[in-house]
Amino acid sequence: MFLLNGQPLPLDTPFKDAAGNSYPANWLRLTTIHEKQAIGITEVPDPVPVVVAPAEPDTEPEVPSE
Repeated sequence: MFLLNGQPLPLDTPFKDAAGNSYPANWLRLTTIHEKQAIGITEVPDPVPVVVAPAEPDTEPEVPSE
């Protein structure tokens, strides 16, 4: 994930830097990390997704009587 001024930069979306310069949607894909760093963009790992499993029911399953 790329950040500019602490804000995430989504890929394939045009953006502006702090000086007001506009960049096209494909700029992040076409440039080197050095070019990104030159305008203040940093790269950080993507956050780990949190998977929430459904809660277990509080009751035991009903067993049929014979």
